Amino acid sequence: MLVGSAPCFPYGTIDPIAELGALAQQREVWLHVDACVGGYIAPFAARAGFAVPDFDFAVPGVASLSADLHKFGFCPKPASTVFYRSAEQAAFQPFDVDEWPGGRFATATIVGTRPGGAIAGAWATLHTMGEQGYVDTARRILELARAYRRGIESAGLEIVGEPHLSILAFTSREVDMHAVADSMARRGWVPGIVRQPFGMHLMLSMLHALALQDYIRDLRASVDEARASTSRGGAVEATY
Repeated sequence: MLVGSAPCFPYGTIDPIAELGALAQQREVWLHVDACVGGYIAPFAARAGFAVPDFDFAVPGVASLSADLHKFGFCPKPASTVFYRSAEQAAFQPFDVDEWPGGRFATATIVGTRPGGAIAGAWATLHTMGEQGYVDTARRILELARAYRRGIESAGLEIVGEPHLSILAFTSREVDMHAVADSMARRGWVPGIVRQPFGMHLMLSMLHALALQDYIRDLRASVDEARASTSRGGAVEATY
């Protein structure tokens, strides 16, 4: 099988799903799209007018797609979703066995029995938000990501790649990003880190709106501090 990300977590970029779909058809293999981060924001961002490449069943060759409800679906854990192009393909998911002393055991998930409260909470959230609610929220989040990007670039840092949604990774060819991250930590922030290239990471939602000005102010100060320092940082590590 083949797997593509929509988007990948470190850089926020959506893999070339159309190319993977063509390859999957050519080789006659299963293509799964990991849209756990983007599944409940990318479609609505596209409807809000943002340029989002096709990544779902609009792409020939995509057989299944996973999307986490607890991320940009704003639903309580532990409930999530996996979609299949056809009922025939979905039939591969359940585990069903009767060759043991306890009798037939069948489950549609890896974990088997689980509480139903999160399912009810997810149902209520989806119906409360509604399609337009998700479109409006996606618009606000992507506009916020653009504002963060402008502030990050104004601090003299560069965005890694061309992120499609609300994940930003940023680095520098001039200043020590270890030192920048350490300085941000001293200022009370918890810096997300990527290792290749070493830099900082943000996964933005509307919870970050109130922090925009403070974050960019402290980021600029941290960059200036790192630029003036002769010592190298390194206390902050990349941990997912």
